[in-house]
Amino acid sequence: MLSRLFKRAEKAEEQADESLLDELAPRREDRQSAYAEAILISRSGIEKRGILMDMSEHGARMRFVSSDGLLPGDMVKVRALLKSFRGIGVVRWKDKTDIGIQFHKRIG
Repeated sequence: MLSRLFKRAEKAEEQADESLLDELAPRREDRQSAYAEAILISRSGIEKRGILMDMSEHGARMRFVSSDGLLPGDMVKVRALLKSFRGIGVVRWKDKTDIGIQFHKRIG
């Protein structure tokens, strides 16, 4: 019985390690410069105006005065103001001013 528990724990640990490696893996798509004003709205209702710095097929980088209030894992909607772009995704990383978003749905 204990051996089954240890095997399950080892398997869960291996899966966690693999998902961490996926998150840390190098970017697979080239990013194109976008530089457009955009609005980001989080599921919790936080609304921030920022600059859409660059984009790829599956993600984007946005810059704000401060990225406070946003955490990796937060679901967000992004809408560029002067471009026909909208996206829904998840915050994957952040630093003081920038965040990385992985899109689940992209329009435009």
